[in-house]
Amino acid sequence: MHRGGRRAAMVAVGMLALAPASASAASSQFSTTSQGVQQPLHVRGASGSFGDQELSLPPFSVFCAAARATGEPGPGYTQLHNDIKLSRCATAVRIGEQSVTVPAKVKSVIDLFYKGDGDSSLVNPVVVVIPALKCTITIAEGAQLQNAYSGSLTGKGAGKATLPYENITVPARDLRDFPTGFQHRLQIENDQVGLLYSFAGGCANLQPASQGSYSGSMVEEAIHGNFEFVPGSEWNQIENSEEEPPEGWDIEKVAGT
Repeated sequence: MHRGGRRAAMVAVGMLALAPASASAASSQFSTTSQGVQQPLHVRGASGSFGDQELSLPPFSVFCAAARATGEPGPGYTQLHNDIKLSRCATAVRIGEQSVTVPAKVKSVIDLFYKGDGDSSLVNPVVVVIPALKCTITIAEGAQLQNAYSGSLTGKGAGKATLPYENITVPARDLRDFPTGFQHRLQIENDQVGLLYSFAGGCANLQPASQGSYSGSMVEEAIHGNFEFVPGSEWNQIENSEEEPPEGWDIEKVAGT
């Protein structure tokens, strides 16, 4: 290769290494594939046993036995949109000296946009009702939720972010849709903090002690396709392209040849 020639793709890769480390999390993707072709697909998810889902809204903590989700990756695959429906919910209330468990109803879906960095945003109001107390709790929309899993750790893992997403592989239900016989799914370990809420009805005199949170575990899958979280995906998505170098650019010296 000679001076004044075209710039090689490997030079562009080397320059990419100068990008700040934080760019990796910001550009991570939720990818969906079907027959090896990347395209947006609808996804669905489900949770586990009682207590797996929790809305912490001091002084109440609402535990839900199950959750189901439907959604799809957002534009550019950088976000996952989920409508999460909580069911079979209960909360503990004090009556005199005793603590009694009473039903609670989460009347709205939790409409979340998960981001590639582990955080999310709530884009709709959520209403929780405790019929025994005639208490209504309204969670405000627009909250930018921080996921505790993505924060800095202490001790041995200090400074390393741990994202709340994990790829798992399971046998495919329909081998015609998945030629390999296996499907990628995504497990989401929620620990979203930052819910703003207020009380009305029988508990209108209560004041929120702090911001609330939503925690729980969901397993997502793409319907008729694979679903996978790709951390730092921008490192693998540089196109091989050639362009004229700036005047005086010594391509041999940069390429080390």
